[in-house]
Amino acid sequence: MASLFQKAVALPLLALALGACHGASVESDGAGGAGGGGAGGGHAGLDPCSSGWLGDGHYCGSALGRGAAPGTLYTCESGATAATESCAFGCVPKGAGAPDACAVDPSSLPLGKGIWIWRFGSSAPPATEVAARAQALGIGYVLIKSGEDLSTYDTNFNAAIVELFASQGIWVFAWNYVRPGDVQAKADALAAQTNVPGVKGMVLDVETEWEGTGSEGDAVALCDAIRAQLEPDKMLGFSSFGWLAYHPGFPWAEFDQHCGDMHLPQTYWDAWSTGPTGGFQKAVDGAQQFGLTAPLWAAQDNYEGTPTSAELNEFFGVAGPFSSLWRWPNPGDTALDQQLAELDWANP
Repeated sequence: MASLFQKAVALPLLALALGACHGASVESDGAGGAGGGGAGGGHAGLDPCSSGWLGDGHYCGSALGRGAAPGTLYTCESGATAATESCAFGCVPKGAGAPDACAVDPSSLPLGKGIWIWRFGSSAPPATEVAARAQALGIGYVLIKSGEDLSTYDTNFNAAIVELFASQGIWVFAWNYVRPGDVQAKADALAAQTNVPGVKGMVLDVETEWEGTGSEGDAVALCDAIRAQLEPDKMLGFSSFGWLAYHPGFPWAEFDQHCGDMHLPQTYWDAWSTGPTGGFQKAVDGAQQFGLTAPLWAAQDNYEGTPTSAELNEFFGVAGPFSSLWRWPNPGDTALDQQLAELDWANP
């Protein structure tokens, strides 16, 4: 990070975790709540999109109690079912105004939310201490700075350090602040960092140097050159501005299409006074505006505006199981260190 830092019918949100559908859930209309639409409710077998019950959108039929099959998402258009999707792990109603979703496959989730780590020993405690504490807190994944451009920080990111976390069941991602230019050499370095044993994937921290600089070609070439060298099952994602709409000159489409296993927008709502959900919504709206399809793994910081624990937990609740916090506190930063223990890291 610098200083500031699903794929479904319409908007891609957490595709690796949720088979989400675009639309708005509705409350029960009295014809049956979560169980009222069965035989006792008199609506068994009826299409949940029919009879004007629902407006257009996508809904968990089982949650609406219309006699729908459990674990089925219904696409409603003009009062009729346009499509259905079977949810292998059940259906999750997300509440009024939010997309319903298929429940997550528990095996596809990290154990908890993530946290970014800058430099062990200076902007974070030693790696052994961080790994033990992360495991105790229930943190599910860490993003460790592996280098910058061509440089590899091999004392901060290496197989031994990765193993400290991976052996605890914590996913490990590398992250590298990378600028345009010298694409092949940078791709070689980034791929080597990603291929360290135990590493789940790489997140490219791509920011202001890519904006309005005609760097679209470099974005495509960099992503493709990294992918060409990755071992099987390694992930490749990118992180950048959280308020996408304010950065139309950034090569969003190129990074999304070529590095888009996940997109980690730097929402940082506390620095912009939007409230715990406001920054995340800005990222959601921006992704929709630019037609991006990468799953959103939103990041929030704990430094710029000193958000409270309650606010950070509200953000985690909205942003979902792949959200993360920038960053592990500096040694001696007692207040932020204590706050880590107050956060809801665990995933359901």
